[in-house]
Amino acid sequence: MNDDVELRGQQPIGRRRALQLGGLGLGSAAAGFGVRAATESSFVTPGQLSTRSNVAPEIVERRGSSRIIWSVNTAAQRVAITFDDGPDPDFTPRALAALAAVGGRGTFFMMGYNVETHAELARRVVNEGHEIATHTSEHRYLPFLAPADTGEQIADGFAAVKKLGDVRWFRPPRGGLTGAVVLAANDLDLDIAMWSVNGRIGKDESSADLAIRIGSTIQRGDIVLFHDGIGRGTFQPQTSFAQELRDRRGKELDALPRVLEQLTDSGFELVTVSELVEDE
Repeated sequence: MNDDVELRGQQPIGRRRALQLGGLGLGSAAAGFGVRAATESSFVTPGQLSTRSNVAPEIVERRGSSRIIWSVNTAAQRVAITFDDGPDPDFTPRALAALAAVGGRGTFFMMGYNVETHAELARRVVNEGHEIATHTSEHRYLPFLAPADTGEQIADGFAAVKKLGDVRWFRPPRGGLTGAVVLAANDLDLDIAMWSVNGRIGKDESSADLAIRIGSTIQRGDIVLFHDGIGRGTFQPQTSFAQELRDRRGKELDALPRVLEQLTDSGFELVTVSELVEDE
């Protein structure tokens, strides 16, 4: 079993409905930012607009811009260590201890529900000098949602995390990046941080294997993904998939101290995502 089971109970909306809602696919995001398709036939003049749609020619959407990063092009020997799905009392303290042992700073992409449930632990992350970021309210897989529901998940998660301090970054659960996600994040002045190195442990991978894989893969400017929670399993803790996720997250965090030691011994500085982008 893998993390795909987290999608259980969520039904995808149909393709036609998705297109009507303007939600799925980065093509819709590009349109929202004024990026036009490359074909000549896709260009529409203001004069043509009134004859080709029911939108008045004078209506304009100025959505500004949002940034999406997977890694950073930098000459500095720096990487960003990030954590998704927390805070969780079983995992977040272990992540904090591993970072403290090497003097590193991390970025924690928190679920709004978990912030409210484990408020003291969430504040501890801030008090220990780490960056906080948002990861929706309930870790629902956003490509399966209508745009309005996508916006609600992002806004509710942001509101919960923002109570702890400034929030710049959003990461969609399971990397589910769509046009609706980009627009909803942009409306909240959030940039989007994905990842370039995945610390999620494979089905047949040991903690030692994971540490070796990351240590041999990582380069300056990378954003590394770990987990300090179990996503949708939070709401079904007694199910087999939640128990399996807990086991896998535990193995991830077993590997974490070794990974961080390898990185610092190799001369890497462990910084937040915001610090990493300053080096560009």
